[in-house]
Amino acid sequence: MRLFVAVPVQLPIYAPLKQRFEKVVVGKWVEGFNLHLTIKFIGEGKPEEWQFPLPFKPIGQLEVGRPFLLGEKILALTAFHPQLEELNSLFEERWRKLNPSAPPPLPFRPHITLCRIKTVRNEPLLRQLLEEWEGVRPIKLPLQLYLYSSTLTRRGPIYKKLYRYSATSSEIVEGRPGQS
Repeated sequence: MRLFVAVPVQLPIYAPLKQRFEKVVVGKWVEGFNLHLTIKFIGEGKPEEWQFPLPFKPIGQLEVGRPFLLGEKILALTAFHPQLEELNSLFEERWRKLNPSAPPPLPFRPHITLCRIKTVRNEPLLRQLLEEWEGVRPIKLPLQLYLYSSTLTRRGPIYKKLYRYSATSSEIVEGRPGQS
């Protein structure tokens, strides 16, 4: 089963942001109900190997900020929380134990993918739009952590929440596609 650990994101500014940017970029936009911040992409794995209580309690809220280009092909939003690095390290450590011969992980860059860009219609306008959003105040969202399954289809991925992480208990959730 294809798995990843992520924080679901419900973004009230997604529709207007998408409307502004889709005039200058062509690509595959993430469906609003599938927006998330990936803590660790696991790939093929067994869900039961990833179900465990956290050794600490995530506190506070996730701050979602301005749009930016991650490389040349990803339009994303910045994301910050003081425990994101620690959470990523926790799951990377688990990954290493289960996959000792795997190559080293890529550096962790917390972000929320909005669009996988195929082409840019107007580069100067894209830069201008990115600059316009620089002063936007961060949106604060709940920090809830889930293990998801991901089924790839022609229409796009179908995500299902399998497990909710917490410091005090283990909770298997009866997930459904999208935000369950």
